Amino acid sequence: MTTLVWDGTTLAADTQGTNGTRLIKVQKIFHRSGHLLGIVGDMALALEKMHWYLEGAHPDTFPTSAREAGSSTLLVITPERKALLFQNSPFPLEPQGPITEGSGAEAAQAALIMGASAERAVEVACQVDAFSGLPVETLTF
Repeated sequence: MTTLVWDGTTLAADTQGTNGTRLIKVQKIFHRSGHLLGIVGDMALALEKMHWYLEGAHPDTFPTSAREAGSSTLLVITPERKALLFQNSPFPLEPQGPITEGSGAEAAQAALIMGASAERAVEVACQVDAFSGLPVETLTF
């Protein structure tokens, strides 16, 4: 699946994806229109959600496919460093503090508690989560 981490300064993600039974390298974090964006879950659905957000995020145009619970997550970090977490609704959660998402979230959260950076937290998660893999990509403002 993914490990995605925002530590308040840096957005980091693993780069492992799957295509059937094959492992592939994929990009999961993006810098677009002054925002940092991270995607988790079904890549096609997450990318559709990301494009919806970048095209104005109008609630009435939220992708129907994105309404399925657990299918994908879009994390948006605004230029003001406000976090918006879009799951199966056009109305985001607004989590505070460090954020970890994906199948490696618990391992990454533990690493953050121990003082790791976002990048190091994803590296740690990649060691214990079969659905996350190196290398790690990072973005900062």
